[in-house]
Parts: sequence; C-alpha cells; structure tokens
Amino acid sequence: MTMTLDKFGLQQICDTRLGGLEWYCDEWNNGQSRILQEGDHDPYDSRFHYTCGQPNVGLKIDGT
Repeated sequence: MTMTLDKFGLQQICDTRLGGLEWYCDEWNNGQSRILQEGDHDPYDSRFHYTCGQPNVGLKIDGT
C-alpha cells in the first residue's frame, strides 16, 4: 500500500476515486480568523456550507 499525501502534505485516509473530485480551499489559510455557526457559508469559500446538526456548535477557522 502506497501512502498518498494531499497538497498540504497530510496523509490521505482514502484515495480519491479515478476521475473523482478533490476539493481544496486555499482561502482557509488566508490569515482571516472566523467562526461559523450552523447554516453559515464561509465568506472566503463559496463551496463551504457549515452543517453539523447542532445549532450551538461553532466551527472556528483560524486562518493559518
């Protein structure tokens, strides 16, 4: 088994299927800290919509 690293150098748990979509957001490390709440869209990433199923659980993106 070959260890596959993503573009950030992190080991991938499962390889992407042949022809599958890999999604990266280079804007997550833009230096802009933010906290998203249930249902929020990341203002720096139009494809990311935070859904966890619990209204009082925020997601902190530290920007680094």
